[in-house]
Amino acid sequence: MVLLAFLCFNSALGIIYGSFGPLLVTTEEHFGISRAEASTGLSMWSLAFGLCAPLGGSAVERFSVRKVMLCGAILNAVGYIGLAIAPFFALTFPMFILIGAGCILLSGPPAFTLISRWFIAGRARALAVMTLPIFMFTFPYIISQALPIIGRSMIYIGLGILFIILMPAIFFIVDRPEHAGQQARLHEETSSKTRGQSTDIDVPTLTSRQILLNRDFWVLYAAVVIMFDSGTIYLVHIVPFGITRGMPLQDASVLISLFSASGIIGNLLFGWMADRIGPAAALAINAATQGILWCATLYVSEAALYMVSALMGLCCVSMVMLNGAAHATIFGTANVGKAMGFNYLLRMPVIFIGAPLVGYAYDKTKHYDVPFIVLSTLLALSCGAFVPLIRRERKRRASQINRLDNA
Repeated sequence: MVLLAFLCFNSALGIIYGSFGPLLVTTEEHFGISRAEASTGLSMWSLAFGLCAPLGGSAVERFSVRKVMLCGAILNAVGYIGLAIAPFFALTFPMFILIGAGCILLSGPPAFTLISRWFIAGRARALAVMTLPIFMFTFPYIISQALPIIGRSMIYIGLGILFIILMPAIFFIVDRPEHAGQQARLHEETSSKTRGQSTDIDVPTLTSRQILLNRDFWVLYAAVVIMFDSGTIYLVHIVPFGITRGMPLQDASVLISLFSASGIIGNLLFGWMADRIGPAAALAINAATQGILWCATLYVSEAALYMVSALMGLCCVSMVMLNGAAHATIFGTANVGKAMGFNYLLRMPVIFIGAPLVGYAYDKTKHYDVPFIVLSTLLALSCGAFVPLIRRERKRRASQINRLDNA
């Protein structure tokens, strides 16, 4: 299941993020539009992705994960082929909306729900493998090599065909281990005592209202939204910051490459850590590390800035996995999809305003000291917010183990 979830997750998010940038200039030339107009496609995708997130979370309650992901693959295939044949630019908007909706059905709450149902022990490590951004790193190179040979339209058709090829693999997805005559992987302390018994140790199914009134939902949301914004701000502003420090553009751009490459290691590292000490504790360490690194960014030498960028990538890229693991732990497999759907939706407007606010602060002060220190302070508050979650997480885990021991 991990391999299938990896293919679905990477196909959805890796292809859109890995293809949009390399194809931006050709889209400009193809339709005779400006760079700003060509960039709106990704905004339409983001809008659909965020607005459809609660729908994706609710869909896995009513339908099988296999059916939901199959619908996502179909929407992606139609959207990419539509981008290839759209005769004028306005028609690309509904195509990007279809792709955005398809991506949330293929990669978001359904994928996290699938892994959460199959894994109790080792859940974060399984999520870490699922969310490894392999396609995101490989597709820009693949597309840049193929574009001069086959052109923009054939690239988009090829991407649509990839989702058609993915569909037969989706049919092998099994929603729950019980459906395959297996058992979810339990905590090692109890697995030997519970073979053949029910693995339903999660909280009961909650309504949308109950999730939105849950204290832990809002504590987790407030903390992780700052951490997600931290990564977005770093990606947008670290190259301009490097240039203000006197670095040439080419050298400053290496900071992004180091950030991205180290993220693969960070995903696995924090996945292992979350399974050892719990997702909330791993998030607290992540937040504290990010806060320290933002301060260090202001004061280290140019050479040391490369190390800071690599360490920041370790933390920021793993946030998708840690957020999913924390939701699964707090809300259980019955509610993780719905809870994450609301988290995606509510995160969207905050993520959009973070980078522009930092840009505004720079325009006013002509340096990055104030926004970076503010970010470091907010991350320290995020770290503190996880303390009550850590306590409740440990009590919940001990209670689950005791229930299994007494079963």
